[in-house]
Amino acid sequence: MHIQEKEIEMMKKNRNDYKRFSFIFLYLSTFLYIGSLLPFDDKSTLNTSYCMLASCLLLSVSLFFYTLMRRLEKKYKNL
Repeated sequence: MHIQEKEIEMMKKNRNDYKRFSFIFLYLSTFLYIGSLLPFDDKSTLNTSYCMLASCLLLSVSLFFYTLMRRLEKKYKNL
């Protein structure tokens, strides 16, 4: 394999990993958001705030990995 072929293969693997990470964090964010909306006993506004904060944080991490994936995808298509 040439060096460029190895780089292309590594880019494909990284792109797939970033895509998986993005979806995992998106699913976790959705799970926490739904958990913050559902009523249950002993629910306080502090617990709801923590769930919403964690949901927003995970959503931003998901967006970060999605942008990394898109950059690698553009770079791959330009080769």
